[in-house]
Formats: sequence, structure tokens, C-alpha cells
Amino acid sequence: MKESVKFAALADFHQAMFPDRAENMLDQFIEAAKKEKVDFVIDLGDFAFPLPANNIPIENSKPLIDKFNSAFDVPVYHVLGNHECDYFTKKESLEFHGFGTEGTYYSFDAEPFHFVVLDANFMKLPEGYVAYENRNYYKWSYENPPVIPYIPDYELEWLREDLAKAKYPTILFSHQRLSPGYFNSGIRNRDEFLEVVNSAPNKVVLSINGHEHVDYVEKIDNIWYYSLISGSNMYAGSKYSPTVCQYSQTQYGIITLDKKGAYVKKTEGEYIGPSPVDIGYPHGERYLPYVTEKYLEF
Repeated sequence: MKESVKFAALADFHQAMFPDRAENMLDQFIEAAKKEKVDFVIDLGDFAFPLPANNIPIENSKPLIDKFNSAFDVPVYHVLGNHECDYFTKKESLEFHGFGTEGTYYSFDAEPFHFVVLDANFMKLPEGYVAYENRNYYKWSYENPPVIPYIPDYELEWLREDLAKAKYPTILFSHQRLSPGYFNSGIRNRDEFLEVVNSAPNKVVLSINGHEHVDYVEKIDNIWYYSLISGSNMYAGSKYSPTVCQYSQTQYGIITLDKKGAYVKKTEGEYIGPSPVDIGYPHGERYLPYVTEKYLEF
């Protein structure tokens, strides 16, 4: 059995927001992952994000998606992000983005760990769980109490069965956070989720997500929860100008796992133009344009 595994993770690349820089920034990630000789590559969701205001057809994202999927000699995995559901049903998105899987949640082994990809792109409405598709979740984004995001009970049951068969300690991948997080924007049925993971024969040691565009890690009940920053930007929103603070270099996670813990390698980077501090974003100093070095002991 191998004693360690190394992988490269890219989150929230949002390539359609920066069409003039996107290919160069993707090339930076591809070069880094190859240089590090990783065992696999994973996209944590929101690769394209072609908002209608960009006036960029979704089809324009396809060449870079195909380039990402074909660039490596190691396995490439995908997590479904909320913006992968802006122009498609989930089934259509799997095909367009080249997931290579039958569903939006699945698992795989890379010794000495078991990896699980989860899908939290669901609303919980009076009629039951409703999947994100064709931007239907937007109108529910600010409901109180929140109706998004959720992992449905049937997916949690699948997770329970998958973890029961796992031969190794488990790492979880998701787009949305599986703990409350910095913004309290994680999954809403966390108690049910914890009941499942805490009953696993081989323990869950780490959960990695995107979505939040902020470098943030916390340990809760012996599980590390790590948010990887966006590959390209800190998104401030329409209340601020500019609405997006761009990074000078592509950001990504190079993560090495062994039985003792996870090592996240530091990257380099800075902001192009105004930073979150410059535009007066709350706690703007927290939004670093690079990945900080960290060691998460299991």
C-alpha cells in the first residue's frame, strides 16, 4: 500500500468572468499540477459561471472544459457546483462538463485514502427535495429560514452505505461547505450528515469545499473542514465597486495526505487592482489572494 497521496484541486475558476485571461490562468494550474506530479486532479465546481450579463454563451466555456479534462495523465474528477446548474439540468451538466460519472455523487479510492464526492445542490421545499437546475435556486437564496443547500436523505443513505464499505480513512469533497463555516453558509441538515459520518467504521478525517472564495479551516469533532479559495477571484457582490477583486495568478490547492495528516502547500499571488480592503469589504483583510501553508493533523 502507498503511504501517501498527492492531488491538485481547483475551485470556483469562473472562467467566463475573465475570458481574456482564462486560458492563461488555466495553463498555470495545469503546469503546476504536472510539476507537482500529483496522483489525481479535482475540480470543486463553478468552473465556468457564464452569467447572462457577461453576454458570453455557455458554449464558449466548452473548449477550456475539454482542455482541463484532457490535460493530465492522471485521473480527473469533478464536483458539481451551483453554477453548473445555471443552464442545465444536472444530467445535462454531467455531459457538458465531462464528469465521466453516472451521477453527481460518487466515490473512488486512491491509496491510502477513500474519497467521496457529494452533491449539496438541493433545495428543501414543502414538496420535498428539489434539485438545482436552470437557475431555479436563485429565488430561494435569501429565504429565512434557509432552504438551501441540503444533502437529501437518499444521498445521505447512499453515503452511509458507501462509508460502511470503505477500506481506508475518508476524505470528502463538496462544493458547498459541510460545516457552518465563515459565512454560516454550509449545509442546513448538518445534524443528519454528522450522524452518518460519525458512524463510519473508517473515520472521515477531512472535508474540502469551494464556493466561499475564502481560505478558511476549522476542526469540529475530529474532522477538518477546509475551504479552498477561488482559482481566480474574491467576489464582493453588487454593493461594491468593483464587484470582483481579481487575482494576479491562478490559485489552487496542492495537497499531500498521509496517515498523520494533510499538508497544503502555499501559493503566491496578489490582487490586480483594488483589494477587498480597498473597497471596504467587511473583514477584507481575511481575503488573501493566495493559499496559505497549513498542516492538518489527523
